Amino acid sequence: MNPMVGLFKVDLINSSTFQVDFEIADNCNYKRDTSGSVDIIEVNLDPGETDPSTTFKWYSEQYNPVNNEFDLEFNQKFSSGTVKRPIIHIGN
Repeated sequence: MNPMVGLFKVDLINSSTFQVDFEIADNCNYKRDTSGSVDIIEVNLDPGETDPSTTFKWYSEQYNPVNNEFDLEFNQKFSSGTVKRPIIHIGN
């Protein structure tokens, strides 16, 4: 099965903001969850889709570190289960 998440990069915009640029398959959607200690981007197939496309689209989100640390996890939701990657940790 093809991955839902393609390339990604993280840039420090200023002392309190990280920018995450990432690509997801063009037949997928994502939602952002910043309510826990680890920020999560959950990626799902669009309704009616059974396999991620091999064509990707870029997206961008900004995050603020907590206690000088930044943790982000991509949760790719497949019918067979969740793949938790990539996982990003910046800090101590």
